[in-house]
Amino acid sequence: MERSRRAFSCVTVYAAGAGMRTLVVFAALVMGAPLASALPKVNGSNCSSDWVNNEGALDCFILGEEDMNNGLPNPHYVACSSDGEIFCCVDDNRGAQTCESEAGTTKANVEQQVRAILEGQRAGLTAMDRLSKRLDNLENKLSDQNRKN
Repeated sequence: MERSRRAFSCVTVYAAGAGMRTLVVFAALVMGAPLASALPKVNGSNCSSDWVNNEGALDCFILGEEDMNNGLPNPHYVACSSDGEIFCCVDDNRGAQTCESEAGTTKANVEQQVRAILEGQRAGLTAMDRLSKRLDNLENKLSDQNRKN
């Protein structure tokens, strides 16, 4: 009699545990369903070097460089999906990503590629200029502080 009670209680505990596991798995599926249907985020790490041959991607790159030169907090950027599709994206202040596919655009010509290179260099020089001005201001503040002491 004692053995049958132990066996029955073990079966009951196992069944309750299995029911709980089933409930947890079901809840995870229901909660994860909207996420599973959403498109995955794209990023620049997925891009191969041939994105520079895409006219739309180069235009996006140039737009992003102009955005940075104008001090926009969220510049446009080129990103790719895991299967290599090229997008032009911009993030909002909450981190949400808005992307437009560049799959239907034509092949970029040499002039567009040179323009993209020059825009990239200009953006770098603009950033260096801002940094240089900040360093000059910091040096001036430090020298003023040393004179006071």
